[in-house]
Amino acid sequence: MNQKIFLWLAFLLLAPFFVVADPYPPNWEGGSGGSVHYAPAPWPSEPSNAADCGDNCGEWKAYTRFQNSIKDPRAKDDSNGGTAPQNYVNISSSCTDKELPSVYYYLHQGATPDLDVIMFRWRVEQIANNYATGPNAGASSSSSPWSSALWTVLFDIDGSGYRSLAAHLNGSSGKPGEDIDRLAGIWGKTPAQTIDYLNDPNISLLGHNPTAFTDQASGRVLNFQDSLAPVADWPNGAGETSWNYGTTRAKLISTRSCNEYFVDYQIPVSMLDASNEGGPKITRTTPISMMFCTANSLSNPLQKDCAINRSWSASSDMPAPFGDYIILR
Repeated sequence: MNQKIFLWLAFLLLAPFFVVADPYPPNWEGGSGGSVHYAPAPWPSEPSNAADCGDNCGEWKAYTRFQNSIKDPRAKDDSNGGTAPQNYVNISSSCTDKELPSVYYYLHQGATPDLDVIMFRWRVEQIANNYATGPNAGASSSSSPWSSALWTVLFDIDGSGYRSLAAHLNGSSGKPGEDIDRLAGIWGKTPAQTIDYLNDPNISLLGHNPTAFTDQASGRVLNFQDSLAPVADWPNGAGETSWNYGTTRAKLISTRSCNEYFVDYQIPVSMLDASNEGGPKITRTTPISMMFCTANSLSNPLQKDCAINRSWSASSDMPAPFGDYIILR
């Protein structure tokens, strides 16, 4: 057999087992860059003053448990897996502890349901992003734009108390040669909370998208300016209060007594569709129960802090206290 034909046949047979890397860095290129798997959607409307973001937060909806918004303790919080969280993954609830909701969600409805985008908002104690937070925004790096942690939303759609699907902002995913952290959609076949799609064959990475996009000419992370009109400039320097990276965003909540921050990110519903693998998918009519947890570990996404407003020692092998069932609409 001709050697070239043999190599081509071998490639076709083995192709399903290869994972093709994204082009890095994730250059925007007018929205047509090879790493733009899903274009950013417009963020929901909200009060001009982020400190006013309570149960009524514009189009953001406070997520509930037992019909009450979740106000996770900022201090003396036992809802962790035995590891004291760093401040930037400590879910908060206002400077007056347990006064305001900790977590929110919003559904951006696309032209068709398969183009919907689910957005999540977390209130955290300290700043969690690290790009354009100083006087000069330089070129992107493997640590951009989020600190090393996972902000994971787990979905229970069968009442088992275990995650069926999950989605997260993975601040630990950037590495040399693969700049920029990623967003991920995950499906797990087994009854557990683990989401270790890198090492567990029972867990699948359903889709991913960059948490930010870069300017090819300067190497900078683009500033989407809350308007889907990205520029390579961050004019406010160390005085910045809103960092819109396109698919993810951080916002300063400043009051007289302290500062808190919002962590916002976008998950297209097509990243939560495991139907091609015999699993479930989330649609506008799917009843879902959610749990919001931070971690530094794929194998235990409950490791740092979970928004439940109760004392709870988390375990990735045990059922978890998910919130109320909702239908996204």
